Amino acid sequence: MIIPCMCLSWFPDLTTGLFEPNHMQYEHERNTSREPSLAMMTQKAIEVLRKGHNGYFLLVEAT
Repeated sequence: MIIPCMCLSWFPDLTTGLFEPNHMQYEHERNTSREPSLAMMTQKAIEVLRKGHNGYFLLVEAT
């Protein structure tokens, strides 16, 4: 389910990134102007999570 960006303001402590309506494209098929790489998304997630004070757990999954 895709939540419109306006709704995210109801949850200021949550972050989400939705780049495709169904599934992310394979690396060699992705549109680099619209869809970030797994490495880019992972790096951004680490940057955001590091700002927390209670530590974090990040699971990155790909097929």
